[in-house]
Formats: sequence, structure tokens, C-alpha cells
Amino acid sequence: MIMTNQIFKAILKGIAVAIVMVFVGLPVWAQNNKGTIVVTVTDPNGAVVSGATVTLTDVKGGSFFTFTTGDDGAYKFSLLPAGSYSLTAEASSFTSSKAETIELADGADRTLNLELQIPEIVVETEVISLPETRIIGVTSGMVMFTEPKEPLVLAAFTNSPMH
Repeated sequence: MIMTNQIFKAILKGIAVAIVMVFVGLPVWAQNNKGTIVVTVTDPNGAVVSGATVTLTDVKGGSFFTFTTGDDGAYKFSLLPAGSYSLTAEASSFTSSKAETIELADGADRTLNLELQIPEIVVETEVISLPETRIIGVTSGMVMFTEPKEPLVLAAFTNSPMH
């Protein structure tokens, strides 16, 4: 009977130790070592750009996540492992903006602002000089010309976004 009682006490001690270890280990297990990156996309005047496409890329692994900013111009990338990231923002009528190296430590939270620029509009003008023009006759509603009197100005508008 003494032997059985000692075995029973040993089993109870073992169970008690196991229970204590589980409860002591739970906070360590529950710790979240994942970080977040919150990006807000703005225009040159500081106004938020809703509907912008933001792409977060893991520099070392090459994986990427692409999402759209909300009405507040922001998006929150959550549960990110520590590492090095790059971030790109794009929206129509704007040039893209990129943050090359974002270092994220275990459990860290980063907040970034990416400012999109308005693309530069280039106007090219070419003046072509032609000989002087004279009206030589009008027949059945048609005007016939020879040589122009003034140079002809041609303008071309191009939208060349700077990337």
C-alpha cells in the first residue's frame, strides 16, 4: 500500500509540473513576433489618394503582396515576418513612387508615406517654313492655293510620365 501511495503521489507531482509548465509556456507561445507596415499614399499637395495600388515585396524572398488603398489613402500590411521589404505605389494620372529598403524587425510596426507626383507634360513645337501662298482661283466652291504665305506651326502634346 505504501508503494502504491508513493507512485500515486509521484504521478500527481508529474501532472502538477506539466500543468505549471503549460501555463508558464502559454505567454511565450502566444507572443506575436510579426510586424506591420502601414502605408499612406498622398499627392504633391498632401491629399490622400484612394484607390492607389500598393505592392509590398520581400527583397530577399521575392514574394509580393498587392492591394488597393482605402478612402483614407492607406493600407495596412499585417503579420509580416522580420526582413527587408520594398514598397511601390501607383495610381492613374500620377507617376509611381517607391521606397527601396524598409527594414522590419521582429514585432515592429512601421508607418510610411509615399507621395505620388503629377507627370510632366512635354510640349514640342516645330515651325515649318513653306513658300508664300497665293490664291490662284475659285472654281465650284473649291479654293486653289499655291505656296503658303506664313510659316505653318505644328504642335504636338505628349504626356511623358517620369518613372
